[in-house]
Amino acid sequence: MARKKAVKKPFPLLSDEFKAGVDGAKEEELKNKVVEAQFARLALKRAKEDDQDYQKRKQDFKIAGEIYREGDKYQLQKIQYIRSTLDARGKDVGAGYNAQDVRDDMAVGTKVDAA
Repeated sequence: MARKKAVKKPFPLLSDEFKAGVDGAKEEELKNKVVEAQFARLALKRAKEDDQDYQKRKQDFKIAGEIYREGDKYQLQKIQYIRSTLDARGKDVGAGYNAQDVRDDMAVGTKVDAA
């Protein structure tokens, strides 16, 4: 028997009180609430930009991840070059593992044979 897919609750971060207040508000009040929320978002964005600790950690994370990004780009270019070579030879480039198959195998722990 197939399991039913869980229904996601819309707007899960909002309290029932907030939703009830919005549902019962007049149009002008709602417009003002939108403006207030936009100002709050802008304040958060500015606070994040001014947060030196956050900015340093963000930069550190970017630097730490660079080796993985560059490695992924390199492997992708290898695949693209090999596929273009096969295509130029008139061979079927769709054969074999594609990237999604490899990700799926890695997710379930299946060993993927290296070419």
